[in-house]
Amino acid sequence: MTHDDESVDRSLAVLTRGIEAGSWPRPGELKRTAQRRRRTKLGGLIAAGAAVATAVTVAVVVPRDVPRDAPRKAVRVAADLVVSGRSGTAVQLAANAAPLTVADPSTASAVARAEQAFTLALLKQTNKAGGHQNVVLSPSSLAIALAMLQNGAAGSTREEISAALGTSSMTAEQQDAGWAALMSDLAKAGTDAGIDLQSANSLWLQHKLPLGADFMAAMARYFRTGVWQVDFQRDLTGAERAINAWCSAHTRGRITKLFGQGDLDDTTLLVLANAVYFKAAWQHPFDPKVTAPAPFYRSDGSTSTPQFMSTEKGPANLAAVSTPGYDAVQLPYQGGRFAALVVMPKGQDLAPFVNGLTADRLHQISTSLREQPASLRMPRFGAQTYTRLDDTLKAMGMPRAFTGSADFSRLSPVPMKVQSVVQRDVLRVGEQGTEAAAATGISMKYVSGTTIRGLQLTIDHPFLFLVRDTRTGAVLFAAQVQDPTG
Repeated sequence: MTHDDESVDRSLAVLTRGIEAGSWPRPGELKRTAQRRRRTKLGGLIAAGAAVATAVTVAVVVPRDVPRDAPRKAVRVAADLVVSGRSGTAVQLAANAAPLTVADPSTASAVARAEQAFTLALLKQTNKAGGHQNVVLSPSSLAIALAMLQNGAAGSTREEISAALGTSSMTAEQQDAGWAALMSDLAKAGTDAGIDLQSANSLWLQHKLPLGADFMAAMARYFRTGVWQVDFQRDLTGAERAINAWCSAHTRGRITKLFGQGDLDDTTLLVLANAVYFKAAWQHPFDPKVTAPAPFYRSDGSTSTPQFMSTEKGPANLAAVSTPGYDAVQLPYQGGRFAALVVMPKGQDLAPFVNGLTADRLHQISTSLREQPASLRMPRFGAQTYTRLDDTLKAMGMPRAFTGSADFSRLSPVPMKVQSVVQRDVLRVGEQGTEAAAATGISMKYVSGTTIRGLQLTIDHPFLFLVRDTRTGAVLFAAQVQDPTG
């Protein structure tokens, strides 16, 4: 490490300690330190493990034909918000609501079960688009975004969002407490397992935009949402810079720019953001020295030749099962709490197999796995997808949120409806672990070779790949891999 590197690191450490202690940096400090950081070189590359960075965004916009001063004439932000810090032109506000500190395991389990069903419904709807393309999604990212948005909805709009999430049987408070308990449980599990799993939420609102008091209380109590006041209309660049800095800080620098060119403009009223970071390694890494090319058989009968990872040196004790209908294996990450469940159907394409899955069936598959000597060959793969989810969510039971009859009166007295829902995902699986990233956006607008004994598994046909919590069954990432070469 050079002298400049050490100097920058010391400066960042001082700023970090100050922020944690409640002392916000003086104007210009963050900018000067960031400029110095950009002039330094990266000292190395991450050699092993898994990194997951997720960003969930909700953008609220007002049409250009609405008078510029319309939102400014509305009542001010809830009186129980006080200024607690600044970042450039962004002002951090603190809500007078205590975060939920006691997690009810029963509500976490109920929400986790609903999230599993939500995952399968989401995959089935994306299958209806047809084709044999790779699909990568982060069900938990989308579910948390919808759960937060649900707190701003009322009437039929709220009921439909709850139905899509599969949580209709729970009261509003039980749902919020359930998501809070699940997020808390996953964070603790990551810490206990030695896995870096971080999650944070924030709300970025236009100066003087009125927000519902109950909505703000729920964001603070259950989702621990940081609240920032910005001026999208007069300082869009400053608002974007502050949001990007927050995302970078909460994803270990994996997401440094949340919005693309033109995603935000001077009509934006509100941004709701979630960031998740996950880093882990396989409990039993593959030996890269034995990775070699081999044929992979696509659903359309053609083949590709990806690099196959292998336990070639001899059988390992794997949680696996081979049935006439499918082969399945579970690969644990360090600590054992989180794992990748790989399921390859036999005798049918991946899409109809997934379409026939239920939460109970998935549970049956996972519980049928048994530790046994087994060899495994599976492709090293990567996939990048962009998915527009408007029609998917409408088909899953929440069409009203996208119409002029949407009711988000709990969020703000300003009439709004969902404009679009998109998600971008990246998933890479290699010898040392898994790397994945996802960004979900919900925009809203104003309404007007060796012989081995034991079970042998070769994942050489399209397969389902789930990164999941083995205790609650919550699915962090889900992929339908039609072709590991992309």
